[in-house]
Amino acid sequence: MISLSLQQIVAATGGNLKGADLVIQNIFTDTRQVASDGLFVALKGANFDAHDFIKKAEEAGAKALLVEREVSSELPQVIVANSKEAMGKIAQKIVELSSAKFVGLTGSVGKTTVKEMIACVLSLAGNTLATKGNLNNDIGVPLTLFRLEKDIEYAVIEMGANQPGDIRYASGLVHPDVAFVNNVAAAHLEGFGDLQGVATAKGEIYPNIKSSGTALVNLDDAFAAYWLERIKTKVLTFGLNPAADINASQIRLDENGCAEFILNIQGASVPVQLNVPGQHNVPNALACAGACYALGIELSLITQGLQSFSGVAGRLQVYRPSELLTVIDDSYNANYTSLAAGIDVLMSQSGVKILALGDMGELGEHTREYHEKAGEYAKQAGVDILVTIGVHTRTAQSAFKGKGFHAQTQAELIEYVSSQLIEKTTILIKGSRSARMENIVRALTREPVNIQGGC
Repeated sequence: MISLSLQQIVAATGGNLKGADLVIQNIFTDTRQVASDGLFVALKGANFDAHDFIKKAEEAGAKALLVEREVSSELPQVIVANSKEAMGKIAQKIVELSSAKFVGLTGSVGKTTVKEMIACVLSLAGNTLATKGNLNNDIGVPLTLFRLEKDIEYAVIEMGANQPGDIRYASGLVHPDVAFVNNVAAAHLEGFGDLQGVATAKGEIYPNIKSSGTALVNLDDAFAAYWLERIKTKVLTFGLNPAADINASQIRLDENGCAEFILNIQGASVPVQLNVPGQHNVPNALACAGACYALGIELSLITQGLQSFSGVAGRLQVYRPSELLTVIDDSYNANYTSLAAGIDVLMSQSGVKILALGDMGELGEHTREYHEKAGEYAKQAGVDILVTIGVHTRTAQSAFKGKGFHAQTQAELIEYVSSQLIEKTTILIKGSRSARMENIVRALTREPVNIQGGC
């Protein structure tokens, strides 16, 4: 972290300091992760109040506290009106002190993969910081920005949203040099109502781009024109559409289902071989290429980074635990668009093809519709067996109208799948976080050979 004094934090947050001024090297919100020389931020929510854990923070080595009310402690305290809002203001101060170039991205599908692709490329050009895991909300983005150091040259910040205003807030902390919406799909509809609501919320990232910055727009997305009409900065477009500034031609899939294509960037063309399966990763690679190109990264480094990227855990990672079984782990999360992409990857494999599907969450009134579409798409694509678990996947099973099995428990699902392994089989495992489908992956792979890794 770029160090700050408590007085600087007071100035940034409008708080009051009780106790001595100190220099802070770390900021934490979890008493299980506090380190020495750290500022513990006591967050307060509907069902918790971290002010109750001040003693634990002290024992863990906190050097100072940021609180909403004065607490009994010998440590210096910065007292603020709202600790979560104060976190954002501190993050803004750290961004102000940083000389890094920032990429901000959001989207319904593939944003974590694209984030990691971009980080893979930028790490070849300089010291790079990227969002870890799912730290992409109103707390996670500040925590990511707290990790900035003076020597960081590039920062890739993923931004998620559950409701309107989330992206406006997160991108306002950063004011990125380059920003984009990867795509719009039927995800988190519960918080946005419909796809237009998703597009509007995701598009909140564009007004917060620096005036000298660049907006990337996915020309393949149905909402491209909607965003283009509203963007005030320089624009680059990307997509499979030949009219896009960054596009792909001569796309083909190799024997592992990974795409080879020609990357075209404003008159320059280079061949690219991806090491992650699925044609849907071509647009992801184009988004990455566009973001890095906008930052002035050489085309040779963009190509090198794309070709060295080999995936993100839980997102179409391929395992081969035995001669008979290939497991495609896409268990991290699920919506209809990502499920369809996963099924396409499954169908590129040989042998019997099984889809193991858990419930897709946060679809609101569209829940039944998209589970029904899931079953129909699996049948249409040629999936041999649909194995489901959960409440809503019963709808998918009914729509599939083929060989299937609905499990009551994960153990039952695992037992059924294991009984089907009498010839070469590939199984795609998919579901929202609440379905905990990673348990199925662990059970089937045991000690697998992962044929994909990281950057």
